Amino acid sequence: MKLVNHHVAWILILIADAGLVAWGAMAAALPDLLLGPGGTPILTAGYEGFSKSSWSELVSTAPMAAKYMVVLFRMYGVFNVVFGLMAIAITVTAFRHGEHWAWWALLVGNTSHWYRQ
Repeated sequence: MKLVNHHVAWILILIADAGLVAWGAMAAALPDLLLGPGGTPILTAGYEGFSKSSWSELVSTAPMAAKYMVVLFRMYGVFNVVFGLMAIAITVTAFRHGEHWAWWALLVGNTSHWYRQ
């Protein structure tokens, strides 16, 4: 029974971290196509939800600030890709082979990363 649970666990962790890589890649490469609440692009929805101001107004009045926010969002996407790839590497090697440090690394790393999301 333990072997089956361990097999299921590493596959579920792999799927979750692959989703993180996919989301991060989309955020880094095409943030305008990554949809947020109500089908609005996520950066626009996030800005408007937080500031209660219009994204288009920000773009027209402070275009460099808007571009800077896009760069920050893209870098957040890159961070998610790198973190997800590292977690996948630990999952398919050490965790899959039953190394105890890998369980702790994935528990702490994934919990703190997904909690921030």
